[in-house]
Amino acid sequence: MPKATANGDLGRIDEEEEEKYSWHVIEDPSDSDETIPWKLRGSGDTNLQKAKEFLDNLISSMQGQGNCTGYLGVPPEHHYLVIGKGGQRIGVVREETGCTVDVPKRGDGNDTIVIRGSREGVERAKELIVEAVEEEKHRSNGASPHRRR
Repeated sequence: MPKATANGDLGRIDEEEEEKYSWHVIEDPSDSDETIPWKLRGSGDTNLQKAKEFLDNLISSMQGQGNCTGYLGVPPEHHYLVIGKGGQRIGVVREETGCTVDVPKRGDGNDTIVIRGSREGVERAKELIVEAVEEEKHRSNGASPHRRR
């Protein structure tokens, strides 16, 4: 009688390395011609013109940033590792990737870091963030320091 295998022809479930951080990327359509009408109201033509110029500049600057949004789940107790002392580490990630990186505020119960930029930039930012967290966790021998930011 042949010996039965526990998982049939499948490999062991503990052979694959488990993904430690959830990761999801959404690519926004870049060829959208949809426009949203704005109605600006104010106390004078000068203020309205300033508001229009501000919005036009903001929209123009955002168009050059890329069209992807990445959602990276990192436990809130490790967010300080992403930010770094004085915001240094997150500044390096932003500078190197050209992405915006938004880390949730402490205590809001959210673990998702939002990264916006080009596809390559978003993927690189994720790598840098995960490397920073893993490096510090290994440095502290796997113990999770409960540091407040």
